[in-house]
Amino acid sequence: MGFDSRIADAMLSLGYRIFPFEAFDQTGNLLVPDSVDFPADVDAGLGRIVANPAWKDLYRVMSPLQRQRRVFMAGIGFMNDRVQVALFKSTTTVGNANEALSWADGYYGTTEASMHAYAGESYLLDPQFRMIIDKARGMLPAAQQDVDADVASATIQTDSEDAPPTEEPANSQALAPWLKFGLDLLADVVTKATVRTKVLTTVAWYASQVADQTFAANWKPIHANLQTGWLSGHRSAHLIWNPVGAPVTWFGSGVAWKGPGLDMPHTPVQWCQALRPLADCIGHPLAEPEDVVAAAEA
Repeated sequence: MGFDSRIADAMLSLGYRIFPFEAFDQTGNLLVPDSVDFPADVDAGLGRIVANPAWKDLYRVMSPLQRQRRVFMAGIGFMNDRVQVALFKSTTTVGNANEALSWADGYYGTTEASMHAYAGESYLLDPQFRMIIDKARGMLPAAQQDVDADVASATIQTDSEDAPPTEEPANSQALAPWLKFGLDLLADVVTKATVRTKVLTTVAWYASQVADQTFAANWKPIHANLQTGWLSGHRSAHLIWNPVGAPVTWFGSGVAWKGPGLDMPHTPVQWCQALRPLADCIGHPLAEPEDVVAAAEA
């Protein structure tokens, strides 16, 4: 997948947990590097956690996003009555705007629908799981333990062909703190796994060159109405993010907002709600609709 500290920092600032595909093998087991030596009880405890259906089902739904669907980075948040998903994907992973819409339809009809089924399940979880994860996190090298405090200071790693363009020097040898992100995600799963009625996805597309208004007007996913249900259901909202120069975002304005918390975002407050799971969007709406992603660090 690669790593980009701008996206990682925005994910954490917006209230998501990064879904670190690299932290797990193809069956969802945690990959622990040789530099980290967990005692036997922690190793065994982590094995029980990743074998639990609450994690197995989530990993089964989310893991195809990396290889089959070529998503550069994903984030997930569990809050109140909903699961929020954020995806960053390159426009170059599809052939044109029509293929982009086909991808959006496919994600909405398969992955997101499966995520909605997952969110509606009730899982039995061992109360010891959180203690095990806390113990494992405490044994990480000191440099990794506080990584969310300043992710933006990390070197950007852009070894993926789908990585966002960058004005900063790339270093393919830089190591992202995947194990820390993986433990953080597992902690959220085992402490927040409860039945939820809604799944809301926001997809941020980025182009290899700065996307202007004409490009945005023709990029079909950002104008699509992809939603099922209102009080219970799922929806996908799409925007375009320019990662270099002025970090402007573009989103469709032709789809009306029809209800709180689920339907397609239209106004700055609604885009704030779509992107920021933990924000007080009513009391502190985004100043300008074009600055949605840029405002994540504000």
